[in-house]
Amino acid sequence: MKRGDAIYMAPSGVQKERIRPADLFTVDENGAVLSRPADPSLKLSECAPLFLNAYRLRGAGAVLHSHSIHAMLATLIFDGAFRVTHLEMMKGIRGVGFHDVLEVPIIDNTARECDLADRMAAAIEAYPETHAVLVRRHGVYIWGRDWVEAKTQAECYDYLFRAAVEMKQMGLDPARDPRGATPEGDVEMKATWLEGADAGQAIAPDFLVADGIPYEHIVLDANAYQATLDRYRGERGYVTQDEVALSPSTPGLDALREKFSGEHFHDDDEVRFVLEGAGIFDIRSGDDRWMRVEVEPGDLIIVPAGRFHRFFLTDANQIRCVRLFKDPAGWAAKYRPAA
Repeated sequence: MKRGDAIYMAPSGVQKERIRPADLFTVDENGAVLSRPADPSLKLSECAPLFLNAYRLRGAGAVLHSHSIHAMLATLIFDGAFRVTHLEMMKGIRGVGFHDVLEVPIIDNTARECDLADRMAAAIEAYPETHAVLVRRHGVYIWGRDWVEAKTQAECYDYLFRAAVEMKQMGLDPARDPRGATPEGDVEMKATWLEGADAGQAIAPDFLVADGIPYEHIVLDANAYQATLDRYRGERGYVTQDEVALSPSTPGLDALREKFSGEHFHDDDEVRFVLEGAGIFDIRSGDDRWMRVEVEPGDLIIVPAGRFHRFFLTDANQIRCVRLFKDPAGWAAKYRPAA
């Protein structure tokens, strides 16, 4: 906490509930010690260089560091930055509204906290609107204009970290606008109704998830997408992962296209993560209406076992996908009998 030109910092290695006023250090913004405890065994917190980043670069009046399990888990489900939108508790973060996209940079951990200072400073510079920095597999640094705001924002961030983790477990993307729009820089899935009064109207990704069709868009980086695929394997029991590719040079491509276009289902989920090219899934909704979903690189979709669907290539006749499955025998197509 800062008062005037003095910054009060806790000593290292002392349980926070046992710290006394006489145990505190005071330092300036450059880290120079202005006063120290009488107890010579006490040492300044190893977090000092990181706290000072927020004081110098953000004009903070107070900085908190937490090892919250919600913060730590949040760093495992996002790549370079934590991202959420349309959650009420976002409004507890200064300058953020319900319809905004809240981002918190994530930096990789080091063996000693004092070695994180440069990474944290770079993250603060790269995300000028943030009031926090997450440290992967570690925790979070949060600041405010005073201790009251720092505490308020810490409580709101912790709620949002937990909400994002639990939304991911439910197959929901916490960064996706529930109205069907996506944050700047994301790629919007194209899903529309093919029949009924809603024919031609867009379908929001959250509707697909609620209808039992998990979907998300993943950054096309092997380190990023493999972690997501591994999560699905663990959650849904998929055993095998491979790749499949179709192109104009694929032998018997016309026969394959004809086979895929017939209305059918499988006894196993049909999992596709698109690496290259594009394709079109027509999928029966829970109330038996056709929905059309166009998938492009970065799109992951799961057509659940027992759900009638059909698949088409685009005019380019090219797609390369990762597949996940429990048992290859479950992929035998079962076609709807002719009326």
